[in-house]
Amino acid sequence: MEYPIEPDLPQDKMKELSDREKEWHALGQAYQKRWAPVAAAKAKIDANLLEAEAVWGQNILNKAAPLDALIGKLFFAIQDHLEARNPNARHENLEPEEEEKRRMVMYSRGNSEKDEYKERLQEVVADIEGELKPHIVQHHR
Repeated sequence: MEYPIEPDLPQDKMKELSDREKEWHALGQAYQKRWAPVAAAKAKIDANLLEAEAVWGQNILNKAAPLDALIGKLFFAIQDHLEARNPNARHENLEPEEEEKRRMVMYSRGNSEKDEYKERLQEVVADIEGELKPHIVQHHR
């Protein structure tokens, strides 16, 4: 992931930081910027799901629950990644398998490897769409 080497912080704060700390802050800011559209989309989805539940019933929330879990899994993978790179934090050494699991959630592997997170995300979205489409089609007749 490309990001500026210098974080967007006040100059007096920048003077107090080491190069590694500056880089860590810049990385954190880069992830915050990337996460903002996810949070905004999730807020819209949640609002629409509440409306759908009121009109069509509880089942849509049951279909959407795995999406919440996947979004949370990605959020915590990013948070753990940032914490592991924090030069001022005490680091727990992750087992290589755990580190690989985190990477598999955070980074798409393209066609070279099976991307289980992406596949599960696509399944969940398809399941939600499958629940919504009959209602939408019926509503627009």
